[in-house]
Amino acid sequence: MHLINSANTSKFDMDLYPQESWSITVAAIKTDVPRIILTRFQAFLDNVNCKLGIACLERGDKENNLHLQAAAEIKWNRTESKALCKKIREDLCLDDFNDIYFKISAKLFEAGQTWMGMVGYCQKV
Repeated sequence: MHLINSANTSKFDMDLYPQESWSITVAAIKTDVPRIILTRFQAFLDNVNCKLGIACLERGDKENNLHLQAAAEIKWNRTESKALCKKIREDLCLDDFNDIYFKISAKLFEAGQTWMGMVGYCQKV
């Protein structure tokens, strides 16, 4: 068996990791993310065999730009958040938007962060 630590991780390889809760943000620099990003996020969730996830588009407090905020329980190598961000970028086809620079963040839930809190956060919109 061979482990691949990249955005090309197969579903078989992902099964070797424990299911963990990730907080995910996709933002566009100095502009709104295109609304299609929310629809495309479903492809990412399907591709990583996510069984529990929530996502919304919301406006940020600082610059009032629309961004995607999500939580997903997936199997991924916890030391490879950069590879997870790359996978998100690919599945959302962000390179299709030549004139927009995207920033992606994927972090494991922090101490005190809960699913009920994330559901409430996403529903506040």
